[in-house]
Amino acid sequence: MPTNLRLATFNCENLFNRPKVFEVAESKSQKILKDVAALESELRRDPFDKAKIKSLLVKVKGFAKLNEVRAHLTNKDVKGPADFSGWVELIRGNNTRRRSREHGARDCGSECRRHLPNGNRGSHRTAKIS
Repeated sequence: MPTNLRLATFNCENLFNRPKVFEVAESKSQKILKDVAALESELRRDPFDKAKIKSLLVKVKGFAKLNEVRAHLTNKDVKGPADFSGWVELIRGNNTRRRSREHGARDCGSECRRHLPNGNRGSHRTAKIS
């Protein structure tokens, strides 16, 4: 007797811990993402324009950070990408919607809970996963 099997997966990290830049208005997030792309481009350019890199870091502050593994940009010996090892990383957000989804997922078990957008925080709808 044939049996149908349905399998669904999703990336929990993206649901619960999204970058902060995606929690702001789209016009602002697009501007920030363009600045991040410009910063990444400057970090590949030889020689470094340290003044431009610093101004871009100020623009993306709070939304992205520069991870420096070897030789910091402030070091006078760092002239370009060959002397520097690092990357730009988007900072993760921490909003209240995230906490409520984590709480629902933690208590889920074999059920899937979804909060309804009716303004009543305690309301949720439960559906069996089969």
